[in-house]
Amino acid sequence: MKTPLFFIVAAFAIGFSAVSLRAQSTWTNGAATGLWSAAANWSPSGVPSTGTHVIFDNTATPGSVSLGNTTRQPGSLNLSNTSGSYDIAPGGVSGTLRTSSIIVSSAGASNTISARVASAGGADNIVTDTVLSGAGTSTLNISGVIVDQSSVRYTGFSKTGSGDVTLSGVAANTYSGNSSVSAGTLLLSKTAGVAAISGTDRASGPAIDPTLTASGAGTVQWVNSNQVLDNVKMALGAGGLFNLNGQSETVEAFAGSGAVGSRTLTLGSGVLATTAGVSLTSDTTLNLSITSLASFGQLNAATTLAAAGTLNVTSAYAFADGDTFDLFDGTISGTFATTALPTLGGGLSWNVANLYTDGSISVIPEPSTIVLLFLGLIGLCLRAPRFIR
Repeated sequence: MKTPLFFIVAAFAIGFSAVSLRAQSTWTNGAATGLWSAAANWSPSGVPSTGTHVIFDNTATPGSVSLGNTTRQPGSLNLSNTSGSYDIAPGGVSGTLRTSSIIVSSAGASNTISARVASAGGADNIVTDTVLSGAGTSTLNISGVIVDQSSVRYTGFSKTGSGDVTLSGVAANTYSGNSSVSAGTLLLSKTAGVAAISGTDRASGPAIDPTLTASGAGTVQWVNSNQVLDNVKMALGAGGLFNLNGQSETVEAFAGSGAVGSRTLTLGSGVLATTAGVSLTSDTTLNLSITSLASFGQLNAATTLAAAGTLNVTSAYAFADGDTFDLFDGTISGTFATTALPTLGGGLSWNVANLYTDGSISVIPEPSTIVLLFLGLIGLCLRAPRFIR
Protein backbone atom coordinates (compact mmCIF):
# COMPACT_ATOMS: atom_id res chain seq x y z
CA MET A 1 0.00 0.00 0.00
CA LYS A 2 1.41 3.36 -0.98
CA THR A 3 1.32 6.27 1.44
CA PRO A 4 0.96 9.75 -0.09
CA LEU A 5 3.89 12.15 0.03
CA PHE A 6 3.11 15.50 -1.53
CA PHE A 7 5.84 17.62 -3.14
CA ILE A 8 4.52 21.17 -2.74
CA VAL A 9 5.59 24.58 -4.12
CA ALA A 10 4.83 27.78 -2.16
CA ALA A 11 5.92 31.32 -1.38
CA PHE A 12 8.98 31.86 0.82
CA ALA A 13 7.17 33.77 3.57
CA ILE A 14 4.94 30.78 4.20
CA GLY A 15 7.65 28.19 3.80
CA PHE A 16 10.20 29.91 6.03
CA SER A 17 7.83 30.11 8.99
CA ALA A 18 7.39 26.35 8.76
CA VAL A 19 11.11 25.59 8.69
CA SER A 20 12.72 28.40 10.70
CA LEU A 21 12.87 26.30 13.89
CA ARG A 22 14.81 23.51 12.22
CA ALA A 23 18.60 23.17 12.21
CA GLN A 24 20.02 25.32 9.42
CA SER A 25 23.10 25.01 7.27
CA THR A 26 24.36 27.56 4.72
CA TRP A 27 26.41 26.69 1.66
CA THR A 28 29.79 28.50 1.64
CA ASN A 29 31.84 26.31 -0.72
CA GLY A 30 34.68 27.04 1.70
CA ALA A 31 36.66 24.06 0.46
CA ALA A 32 36.11 25.25 -3.14
CA THR A 33 35.20 21.71 -4.20
CA GLY A 34 31.48 22.14 -5.01
CA LEU A 35 30.81 18.88 -3.13
CA TRP A 36 27.83 18.55 -0.79
CA SER A 37 29.81 15.91 1.12
CA ALA A 38 32.63 18.31 2.15
CA ALA A 39 32.13 19.53 5.72
CA ALA A 40 34.14 22.71 5.03
CA ASN A 41 31.63 23.74 2.35
CA TRP A 42 28.97 24.43 5.00
CA SER A 43 28.38 26.85 7.85
CA PRO A 44 28.37 25.67 10.53
CA SER A 45 31.04 23.22 9.41
CA GLY A 46 29.66 19.76 8.78
CA VAL A 47 27.60 17.95 6.17
CA PRO A 48 23.90 18.73 6.77
CA SER A 49 22.08 15.87 8.45
CA THR A 50 18.70 14.57 7.32
CA GLY A 51 15.97 17.14 8.00
CA THR A 52 18.29 20.17 8.11
CA HIS A 53 17.10 23.38 6.45
CA VAL A 54 19.80 24.15 3.84
CA ILE A 55 20.34 27.62 2.35
CA PHE A 56 22.02 28.60 -0.90
CA ASP A 57 22.43 32.38 -0.94
CA ASN A 58 25.13 34.91 -1.81
CA THR A 59 27.55 33.62 0.84
CA ALA A 60 29.22 31.61 -1.90
CA THR A 61 29.53 32.40 -5.58
CA PRO A 62 26.68 30.43 -7.18
CA GLY A 63 27.75 27.44 -9.23
CA SER A 64 27.41 23.66 -9.42
CA VAL A 65 26.80 21.72 -6.21
CA SER A 66 27.28 17.94 -6.56
CA LEU A 67 25.16 15.56 -4.47
CA GLY A 68 27.88 12.96 -4.93
CA ASN A 69 25.80 10.27 -6.68
CA THR A 70 23.78 9.58 -3.55
CA THR A 71 20.55 10.73 -1.89
CA ARG A 72 20.61 13.95 0.13
CA GLN A 73 17.59 14.61 2.32
CA PRO A 74 17.37 18.17 3.65
CA GLY A 75 14.16 19.13 5.39
CA SER A 76 13.91 21.99 2.92
CA LEU A 77 16.12 23.71 0.38
CA ASN A 78 16.09 27.49 0.08
CA LEU A 79 17.54 29.15 -3.03
CA SER A 80 17.82 32.79 -1.95
CA ASN A 81 20.70 34.00 -4.13
CA THR A 82 20.03 37.30 -5.88
CA SER A 83 22.43 36.76 -8.79
CA GLY A 84 24.16 33.96 -10.62
CA SER A 85 22.80 30.43 -10.85
CA TYR A 86 23.08 27.39 -8.63
CA ASP A 87 22.81 23.93 -10.17
CA ILE A 88 22.02 21.17 -7.70
CA ALA A 89 23.67 18.41 -9.72
CA PRO A 90 23.42 14.63 -9.22
CA GLY A 91 27.11 13.76 -9.33
CA GLY A 92 26.11 10.47 -10.96
CA VAL A 93 22.99 8.69 -12.20
CA SER A 94 21.69 8.03 -8.67
CA GLY A 95 22.15 11.52 -7.26
CA THR A 96 18.76 12.45 -5.70
CA LEU A 97 17.44 15.46 -3.80
CA ARG A 98 14.78 14.13 -1.44
CA THR A 99 12.94 16.91 0.35
CA SER A 100 9.53 18.19 1.33
CA SER A 101 10.26 21.76 0.37
CA ILE A 102 12.16 23.68 -2.30
CA ILE A 103 11.92 27.41 -1.80
CA VAL A 104 12.97 30.13 -4.22
CA SER A 105 12.92 33.32 -2.19
CA SER A 106 14.68 35.98 -4.25
CA ALA A 107 14.39 37.96 -7.44
CA GLY A 108 16.84 38.06 -10.29
CA ALA A 109 18.31 34.56 -10.11
CA SER A 110 17.79 31.56 -12.38
CA ASN A 111 18.59 28.30 -10.64
CA THR A 112 18.58 24.68 -11.83
CA ILE A 113 18.10 21.28 -10.25
CA SER A 114 19.57 18.69 -12.59
CA ALA A 115 19.53 15.94 -9.97
CA ARG A 116 16.60 13.60 -9.49
CA VAL A 117 13.93 15.01 -7.16
CA ALA A 118 11.60 13.18 -4.76
CA SER A 119 9.41 14.07 -1.80
CA ALA A 120 10.37 13.11 1.75
CA GLY A 121 8.63 12.18 4.98
CA GLY A 122 7.87 9.45 7.46
CA ALA A 123 5.04 6.97 7.68
CA ASP A 124 1.55 8.45 7.31
CA ASN A 125 3.03 11.89 6.79
CA ILE A 126 1.36 14.17 4.26
CA VAL A 127 3.86 16.93 3.65
CA THR A 128 2.33 20.40 3.28
CA ASP A 129 5.52 22.42 3.43
CA THR A 130 6.68 24.65 0.64
CA VAL A 131 8.25 23.22 -2.47
CA LEU A 132 9.26 25.07 -5.64
CA SER A 133 8.30 28.68 -5.52
CA GLY A 134 9.50 32.05 -6.61
CA ALA A 135 9.21 35.74 -6.02
CA GLY A 136 9.60 38.52 -8.52
CA THR A 137 11.71 37.52 -11.47
CA SER A 138 13.31 34.44 -9.92
CA THR A 139 13.01 31.18 -11.85
CA LEU A 140 13.72 27.54 -11.23
CA ASN A 141 14.41 24.92 -13.88
CA ILE A 142 14.06 21.26 -12.90
CA SER A 143 15.87 19.39 -15.63
CA GLY A 144 16.26 16.25 -13.54
CA VAL A 145 13.59 13.58 -13.18
CA ILE A 146 10.88 13.84 -10.50
CA VAL A 147 10.47 10.35 -9.05
CA ASP A 148 8.59 8.54 -6.28
CA GLN A 149 10.39 8.41 -2.96
CA SER A 150 10.39 4.61 -3.02
CA SER A 151 8.43 1.64 -4.30
CA VAL A 152 5.89 2.10 -1.48
CA ARG A 153 5.85 5.90 -1.11
CA TYR A 154 4.87 8.22 -3.93
CA THR A 155 5.60 11.85 -4.81
CA GLY A 156 2.98 14.46 -5.64
CA PHE A 157 3.80 17.84 -7.19
CA SER A 158 2.30 21.18 -6.19
CA LYS A 159 3.42 24.71 -7.12
CA THR A 160 2.13 27.54 -4.94
CA GLY A 161 4.70 30.33 -5.36
CA SER A 162 4.48 33.38 -7.59
CA GLY A 163 7.56 32.75 -9.74
CA ASP A 164 8.16 30.56 -12.79
CA VAL A 165 9.14 26.90 -12.58
CA THR A 166 10.16 24.99 -15.71
CA LEU A 167 10.11 21.22 -16.08
CA SER A 168 12.67 20.39 -18.78
CA GLY A 169 15.02 17.65 -19.92
CA VAL A 170 15.00 14.61 -22.18
CA ALA A 171 13.91 12.00 -19.59
CA ALA A 172 10.32 11.57 -18.44
CA ASN A 173 9.16 12.34 -14.92
CA THR A 174 7.83 9.20 -13.23
CA TYR A 175 6.14 10.37 -10.02
CA SER A 176 2.78 8.75 -9.23
CA GLY A 177 0.82 11.47 -7.46
CA ASN A 178 -1.31 14.44 -8.47
CA SER A 179 0.01 17.75 -9.81
CA SER A 180 -1.29 21.25 -9.08
CA VAL A 181 -0.44 24.90 -9.70
CA SER A 182 -2.16 27.59 -7.64
CA ALA A 183 0.19 30.54 -8.24
CA GLY A 184 2.82 31.57 -10.75
CA THR A 185 3.54 29.71 -13.97
CA LEU A 186 4.57 26.12 -14.53
CA LEU A 187 6.24 25.73 -17.94
CA LEU A 188 6.15 22.26 -19.51
CA SER A 189 9.33 22.10 -21.55
CA LYS A 190 10.42 18.48 -21.72
CA THR A 191 11.33 17.17 -25.17
CA ALA A 192 8.12 16.77 -27.20
CA GLY A 193 6.51 13.45 -26.35
CA VAL A 194 8.36 13.12 -23.02
CA ALA A 195 6.14 13.36 -19.91
CA ALA A 196 6.66 16.37 -17.68
CA ILE A 197 3.40 15.58 -15.86
CA SER A 198 3.00 11.95 -14.81
CA GLY A 199 0.76 9.99 -12.46
CA THR A 200 -0.45 6.46 -11.83
CA ASP A 201 -4.02 5.17 -11.58
CA ARG A 202 -4.36 3.35 -8.26
CA ALA A 203 -7.44 1.76 -6.72
CA SER A 204 -6.01 1.61 -3.22
CA GLY A 205 -3.28 2.78 -0.92
CA PRO A 206 -4.86 5.46 -1.15
CA ALA A 207 -6.72 5.66 -4.47
CA ILE A 208 -5.23 7.97 -7.09
CA ASP A 209 -6.95 9.22 -10.22
CA PRO A 210 -4.01 11.36 -11.41
CA THR A 211 -5.02 14.95 -12.11
CA LEU A 212 -3.25 18.13 -13.21
CA THR A 213 -5.03 21.12 -11.64
CA ALA A 214 -4.65 24.85 -12.33
CA SER A 215 -6.44 27.20 -9.95
CA GLY A 216 -6.16 30.48 -8.04
CA ALA A 217 -3.51 32.55 -9.81
CA GLY A 218 -1.87 29.46 -11.30
CA THR A 219 -0.94 28.98 -14.95
CA VAL A 220 0.22 25.85 -16.73
CA GLN A 221 1.84 26.69 -20.07
CA TRP A 222 3.05 24.27 -22.72
CA VAL A 223 6.39 24.94 -24.42
CA ASN A 224 6.40 21.67 -26.37
CA SER A 225 3.70 19.18 -27.35
CA ASN A 226 2.63 16.02 -25.52
CA GLN A 227 3.89 16.83 -22.04
CA VAL A 228 1.21 15.01 -20.02
CA LEU A 229 0.63 11.26 -19.73
CA ASP A 230 -2.58 10.21 -21.47
CA ASN A 231 -4.07 8.75 -18.25
CA VAL A 232 -3.90 12.13 -16.45
CA LYS A 233 -7.00 14.33 -16.19
CA MET A 234 -6.93 18.13 -16.47
CA ALA A 235 -9.00 20.07 -13.90
CA LEU A 236 -9.45 23.83 -14.26
CA GLY A 237 -10.26 25.56 -10.99
CA ALA A 238 -11.48 29.11 -10.41
CA GLY A 239 -8.83 31.64 -11.46
CA GLY A 240 -6.72 29.01 -13.20
CA LEU A 241 -5.31 29.09 -16.73
CA PHE A 242 -4.25 26.29 -19.02
CA ASN A 243 -2.35 27.72 -21.99
CA LEU A 244 -1.63 25.11 -24.64
CA ASN A 245 0.30 27.80 -26.50
CA GLY A 246 -0.37 26.32 -29.94
CA GLN A 247 0.91 22.85 -28.96
CA SER A 248 -0.87 19.46 -29.04
CA GLU A 249 -1.82 17.36 -26.02
CA THR A 250 -3.87 14.25 -25.22
CA VAL A 251 -5.23 13.61 -21.73
CA GLU A 252 -7.90 11.37 -20.23
CA ALA A 253 -10.48 14.09 -19.63
CA PHE A 254 -10.93 17.83 -19.12
CA ALA A 255 -13.36 19.51 -16.70
CA GLY A 256 -13.94 22.58 -14.60
CA SER A 257 -13.61 21.98 -10.87
CA GLY A 258 -14.17 23.60 -7.50
CA ALA A 259 -15.84 26.89 -6.66
CA VAL A 260 -17.42 29.24 -9.18
CA GLY A 261 -14.99 31.76 -10.65
CA SER A 262 -13.48 32.91 -13.90
CA ARG A 263 -11.27 30.24 -15.50
CA THR A 264 -9.54 30.11 -18.87
CA LEU A 265 -8.57 27.42 -21.35
CA THR A 266 -6.40 28.85 -24.13
CA LEU A 267 -5.47 26.55 -27.00
CA GLY A 268 -4.28 29.09 -29.55
CA SER A 269 -3.90 27.05 -32.73
CA GLY A 270 -3.16 23.93 -30.67
CA VAL A 271 -5.18 20.73 -30.30
CA LEU A 272 -6.37 19.33 -26.97
CA ALA A 273 -7.78 15.83 -27.27
CA THR A 274 -9.25 13.58 -24.58
CA THR A 275 -9.74 9.83 -24.47
CA ALA A 276 -12.92 10.45 -22.49
CA GLY A 277 -15.08 13.57 -22.10
CA VAL A 278 -14.78 17.35 -21.97
CA SER A 279 -16.93 19.41 -19.60
CA LEU A 280 -16.79 23.20 -19.82
CA THR A 281 -18.40 25.23 -17.03
CA SER A 282 -20.49 28.40 -17.39
CA ASP A 283 -17.59 30.50 -16.04
CA THR A 284 -15.02 29.12 -18.51
CA THR A 285 -13.57 31.12 -21.38
CA LEU A 286 -12.29 28.97 -24.23
CA ASN A 287 -9.79 30.80 -26.46
CA LEU A 288 -9.00 29.44 -29.93
CA SER A 289 -7.11 31.01 -32.81
CA ILE A 290 -7.04 30.41 -36.56
CA THR A 291 -3.75 30.86 -38.39
CA SER A 292 -4.60 29.09 -41.65
CA LEU A 293 -6.96 26.53 -43.18
CA ALA A 294 -4.66 23.81 -41.84
CA SER A 295 -3.78 25.34 -38.46
CA PHE A 296 -6.43 26.31 -35.91
CA GLY A 297 -7.44 25.50 -32.35
CA GLN A 298 -9.39 22.31 -31.75
CA LEU A 299 -10.98 20.74 -28.67
CA ASN A 300 -11.69 17.09 -29.32
CA ALA A 301 -13.45 14.58 -27.07
CA ALA A 302 -13.66 10.87 -27.68
CA THR A 303 -17.10 10.88 -26.04
CA THR A 304 -19.19 13.87 -24.91
CA LEU A 305 -18.19 17.51 -25.16
CA ALA A 306 -20.35 19.68 -22.89
CA ALA A 307 -20.30 23.26 -24.19
CA ALA A 308 -20.82 26.23 -21.83
CA GLY A 309 -19.35 29.62 -21.01
CA THR A 310 -17.64 31.77 -23.63
CA LEU A 311 -16.14 30.74 -26.95
CA ASN A 312 -13.63 33.29 -28.21
CA VAL A 313 -12.01 32.74 -31.63
CA THR A 314 -9.37 35.17 -32.89
CA SER A 315 -7.44 35.36 -36.16
CA ALA A 316 -5.37 37.50 -38.52
CA TYR A 317 -6.05 35.09 -41.39
CA ALA A 318 -7.58 36.41 -44.63
CA PHE A 319 -10.83 34.43 -44.85
CA ALA A 320 -12.55 33.48 -48.10
CA ASP A 321 -15.96 32.14 -49.04
CA GLY A 322 -16.13 28.40 -48.34
CA ASP A 323 -13.44 28.26 -45.62
CA THR A 324 -14.45 25.67 -43.00
CA PHE A 325 -12.92 25.00 -39.57
CA ASP A 326 -13.69 21.91 -37.47
CA LEU A 327 -13.31 23.33 -33.95
CA PHE A 328 -14.82 20.45 -31.97
CA ASP A 329 -15.11 16.68 -32.14
CA GLY A 330 -17.35 14.53 -29.97
CA THR A 331 -21.03 14.31 -29.15
CA ILE A 332 -21.74 17.95 -28.37
CA SER A 333 -24.23 18.92 -25.68
CA GLY A 334 -25.12 22.34 -24.27
CA THR A 335 -24.31 25.68 -25.89
CA PHE A 336 -21.94 28.59 -25.37
CA ALA A 337 -23.59 31.57 -23.69
CA THR A 338 -21.35 33.89 -25.72
CA THR A 339 -19.64 33.24 -29.05
CA ALA A 340 -17.14 35.76 -30.44
CA LEU A 341 -15.76 35.07 -33.93
CA PRO A 342 -13.23 37.00 -36.05
CA THR A 343 -14.44 39.96 -38.08
CA LEU A 344 -14.79 39.07 -41.76
CA GLY A 345 -14.23 41.18 -44.82
CA GLY A 346 -17.03 42.83 -46.78
CA GLY A 347 -19.65 40.52 -48.21
CA LEU A 348 -18.79 37.56 -45.92
CA SER A 349 -20.42 36.17 -42.78
CA TRP A 350 -20.06 33.20 -40.43
CA ASN A 351 -22.27 30.15 -40.73
CA VAL A 352 -22.56 28.54 -37.28
CA ALA A 353 -25.46 26.24 -38.12
CA ASN A 354 -23.23 23.18 -37.64
CA LEU A 355 -21.39 24.32 -34.52
CA TYR A 356 -23.38 22.07 -32.21
CA THR A 357 -23.72 19.15 -34.63
CA ASP A 358 -20.30 18.50 -36.12
CA GLY A 359 -18.40 21.28 -34.35
CA SER A 360 -17.63 23.31 -37.45
CA ILE A 361 -17.98 26.92 -38.53
CA SER A 362 -17.69 28.15 -42.11
CA VAL A 363 -17.51 31.34 -44.16
CA ILE A 364 -20.39 32.18 -46.50
CA PRO A 365 -21.56 35.26 -48.41
CA GLU A 366 -23.61 37.68 -46.34
CA PRO A 367 -27.38 37.18 -46.84
CA SER A 368 -27.70 40.73 -48.17
CA THR A 369 -25.02 39.94 -50.75
CA ILE A 370 -26.92 36.86 -51.88
CA VAL A 371 -30.14 38.89 -52.21
CA LEU A 372 -28.38 41.56 -54.26
CA LEU A 373 -26.90 38.92 -56.54
CA PHE A 374 -30.33 37.37 -57.00
CA LEU A 375 -31.92 40.73 -57.78
CA GLY A 376 -29.09 41.48 -60.17
CA LEU A 377 -29.73 38.27 -62.04
CA ILE A 378 -33.44 39.08 -62.28
CA GLY A 379 -32.56 42.52 -63.61
CA LEU A 380 -30.32 41.05 -66.27
CA CYS A 381 -33.06 38.71 -67.32
CA LEU A 382 -35.56 41.55 -67.62
CA ARG A 383 -33.16 43.64 -69.71
CA ALA A 384 -32.21 40.83 -72.02
CA PRO A 385 -33.44 41.40 -75.64
CA ARG A 386 -36.40 39.35 -76.75
CA PHE A 387 -36.62 37.87 -80.19
CA ILE A 388 -39.99 37.39 -81.87
CA ARG A 389 -40.22 34.76 -84.50
